[in-house]
Amino acid sequence: MSGDVDFSSPITADQLNGTQSLSYALAVEQMRLEPDAEFIAIARDTGRIHGRYRSCKGRLQTLNENNEWVHYYATQEELEVRAWRRVDTQPKEAVNHPSHYNMGKIEVIDAIEDWKLGFNLGNAVKYIARAAHKGKLLEDLKKARFYLNRAIANIEKGQDA
Repeated sequence: MSGDVDFSSPITADQLNGTQSLSYALAVEQMRLEPDAEFIAIARDTGRIHGRYRSCKGRLQTLNENNEWVHYYATQEELEVRAWRRVDTQPKEAVNHPSHYNMGKIEVIDAIEDWKLGFNLGNAVKYIARAAHKGKLLEDLKKARFYLNRAIANIEKGQDA
């Protein structure tokens, strides 16, 4: 959700990247812990985006009409009637290094190749490694089981896993 923010239309699920709405207090806490984090505020009554915000030196800032960060002044009550969502400001890399394949220090494909796991065991490891990070835990664990069962069946038949 980098770039322009459309304030005139209700926010869509695609714009939110599957994030949960936060109370103002939780958004402020996240801004304190992650100074570079950006948030959008959504009016609870209309679902329209109210603005884009971040914390700078303990002060709330918003983007003005010139796309510049400026200090934002509002009452606590004004801020609490909004739902707050963290904005992913990093561009998504869907092909070469997707985030759900690279959790931690090792990318899954590198481990699979280094360990020479082959197709079935490699896929089982891939699905297990990304299961908790892609948002489809049960589905990915069932896929891992499918490939693990194929590997076991092949070994029982005297074939490569």
